[in-house]
Amino acid sequence: MARLRAPDLAFDSVPLVACSTSAPTTGRVFHVDPVRGSPAGDGSRARPWRDFDHLVAAGLIGESRRSIGRLDRLAAGLLGRAPAARLQARPGARLRAGDTLLLASGDYGDVDLSGLVNSGFVTIAAAPGATPRLASLDLSGASHFVVRGIAIAAAQALPGRSHLVTLHAPGAPRADNILLEDLAVSSLRAIAATPPDVFEKEAPSGVILAGDCVTLKDSRLHDVGTAVSVYQARRVLIAGNAIDGIAIDGIQFSGRDILIRGNVITNQWPVTGPLHPDCMQGAAPGPKARFGPVEITGNVCIRGLADTESRREARTDIYGWQGISIFDGHWRGVTVRCNLVLAGAQHGMALYGAEGALIEGNVVHGTVKGRASWIAVLPAKDGRQSSGVLIAGNRASAYLNGVRDAPVPLETMIDAVGVKREDGFLLAQLRGPVTGLTLGKGNVWRTPEAPRAPLGRDPRFVWEAGIPSLHPRDAAEALRLHPLPASCAGSPATGGPGAAG
Repeated sequence: MARLRAPDLAFDSVPLVACSTSAPTTGRVFHVDPVRGSPAGDGSRARPWRDFDHLVAAGLIGESRRSIGRLDRLAAGLLGRAPAARLQARPGARLRAGDTLLLASGDYGDVDLSGLVNSGFVTIAAAPGATPRLASLDLSGASHFVVRGIAIAAAQALPGRSHLVTLHAPGAPRADNILLEDLAVSSLRAIAATPPDVFEKEAPSGVILAGDCVTLKDSRLHDVGTAVSVYQARRVLIAGNAIDGIAIDGIQFSGRDILIRGNVITNQWPVTGPLHPDCMQGAAPGPKARFGPVEITGNVCIRGLADTESRREARTDIYGWQGISIFDGHWRGVTVRCNLVLAGAQHGMALYGAEGALIEGNVVHGTVKGRASWIAVLPAKDGRQSSGVLIAGNRASAYLNGVRDAPVPLETMIDAVGVKREDGFLLAQLRGPVTGLTLGKGNVWRTPEAPRAPLGRDPRFVWEAGIPSLHPRDAAEALRLHPLPASCAGSPATGGPGAAG
């Protein structure tokens, strides 16, 4: 993630806008067709417009435009707050709140709707049976757009950008009330067929969500760097998306009031660069950044499916793939519940320095070089202890916090759970005070075979032997092999409301 500017860090100084809960329509429908359309068209089915460049330049879309002046930006930087945006009316707009713009099949190139503001939702969607294709979509600073049923793909992101779909640009106003639904977002490079160093250098990431009241749901993202980045956003929903073939993170998040629900993330391919990949990671610019609440529920993370495993194993794997983690920043109100994580690193689920957190009903299994993946709650990197954290009712291949207060010596347990003796930072954390968490009831510690001493002696856990395949054919088989606890019945991962897929 890029280095943050001072106004970015002051995102809470921007008043929170109202989130629109519905998108009433006027019944007015307009049309764009890149093949038979014309700048002289009127937007009707018979005389469609040709492209978005004309619509934006002619003031036909966007009831107003908001921007931030240079002096406003400089003043905000000096004061350490987010700059105020100015609004300019566009009285000639044909598309207004409640209207729909249908796209015919064809290539639309790079679409820039940045800064365009509507008083209510304007819907941009594929026409019935059509397959419109965009190379990129810029909604930074925009307001009240629904984008539905469109493919967005390119070999590379635009210069200065990293994502194909962006709601954030440095110095731009905050976007708000954006709904992205049923999109297909991908690189034109297949990650499985591209050398890792080439893919990491050239392939784009998927979607970056920023601003307030933003949603990405029921979409498909594949063959990208990081699939979804939530950048200091507020009131965010990421639900029911299928993510496959990633180089770095499945979902990266920061902000407030974030709900990540019912997503399926599969097939992370080893990379060679400096970034440690995760299925989901809370990202922050440093230990003083304050974020939350965030709820992560009913998701499925699978490092590698059966049909890709032999090809993935042929690649040099430096880092593995961590599961659901928050390592940086000051997070309060974290709920991680009813997720299935088949990881490729020891941190299967890890929270550092969290306050008021719940880890419940998750299944976390994995191995890396014979060492088990674990659930862990540890102090923040600056030494700040976690507080008010409950770990209960999970099923995991290890619990790092189980090394303390065990019926056997600490150093013996450290070796038994597979902590690397060369990991001085982690060893120092485990040997020092670790407070603020409770190992609650119903945690199942599941080992590949019957637990050997000293494992199996700890009455705080229910001990089971046998871990099914970590490389299922698909998410459905993964949930059959690694069922979630009965308390998760009705969650998105088990086919309840918001189910993925």
